[in-house]
Amino acid sequence: MDLNTQFDQQGYVFPLDIFSEAQIHACRRAFDELEQEFGKEHTQKGIMAKEQEYAFIWKLATDKRLLDAVASVYGNDLVLAGTHFFCKYPVAELGTAYVAWHQDVTYWNLDPPQAISAWIAIDDVDEENGAMLFVPGSHRHGILEHGKSDQHGNLLSINQALDEGLFNPTEAVTVNLKAGQVSLHDGMLIHGSHPNHSSRRRCGMTVRFIRPDVRIVPKDNQVFTQNAVLVRGKDQFHFQHRTPAPTFDH
Repeated sequence: MDLNTQFDQQGYVFPLDIFSEAQIHACRRAFDELEQEFGKEHTQKGIMAKEQEYAFIWKLATDKRLLDAVASVYGNDLVLAGTHFFCKYPVAELGTAYVAWHQDVTYWNLDPPQAISAWIAIDDVDEENGAMLFVPGSHRHGILEHGKSDQHGNLLSINQALDEGLFNPTEAVTVNLKAGQVSLHDGMLIHGSHPNHSSRRRCGMTVRFIRPDVRIVPKDNQVFTQNAVLVRGKDQFHFQHRTPAPTFDH
C-alpha cells in the first residue's frame, strides 16, 4: 500500500525515516537547551510557534524530505501554520500527564477545518513512555462533539476530550517511533496518549500544515497566529498575512 492510499484509508502513515541519527542528535541537544531555558513544567505544557526564533526548529519544520512526505499525501501547496513541542516527562518526576482523545481541527479555528500534522520524534517513543495512539479510519467520522476531560493532567489547551462511546478505543494503534522518525496524521483523526510510566523523557515536535485555501480565523482561544508561511508550492488565496521565511546567522 503506497503512502497516499494508506493515508486516505487510515488517516495516518508511520514510521517515516526522515532524519539521520546525527541530525536528530544535534536537534536533541538544541532542544535540551530550550528545556533549560523554559523549564520542564513549561516545556511539558508545550513550547509553541518558535520556528521564527530558533534555527533548528525552522530547519526541522521545513526540511525538504519532510515537505516531500507531507506533499505526497496532502498536495504540493503547503502553508506552515505552526510548530509545537510535546514533551512528556515521567510520572514520577512531574506527575500524571496525558493527552485525551481528540481531533485536532476541532479547536484550531480553521475554515474549512482541514490540516495535517507531522510528528517528529526527538526522543525514542514507545508505549511505555506514552506514545501517541491513532484510531484507524476515524478521520472519516467527520468532526465529533468534544466535551471536557474529568481527569487531572490533560495536556490539551482547553481540556477538551472525546467521549469513548463515540468510537472504539480498543482499535487504537500505538505510534512507536525511533528518534528521527516521523508520523503524519489527518487533522480529523482521533488520537491521544497515555502518561509516561517510564524513566525516560518523551519529546516530539509537531509541525502543522494547512493548504492555502484554508483560513485561520481569529478567535479568543487562538491556536495559530495569522502569520503563516508558504513553504511549498503556490498561494493563490492570500487569506492570511504571510510571514517571510526567517533568516539566521548560523
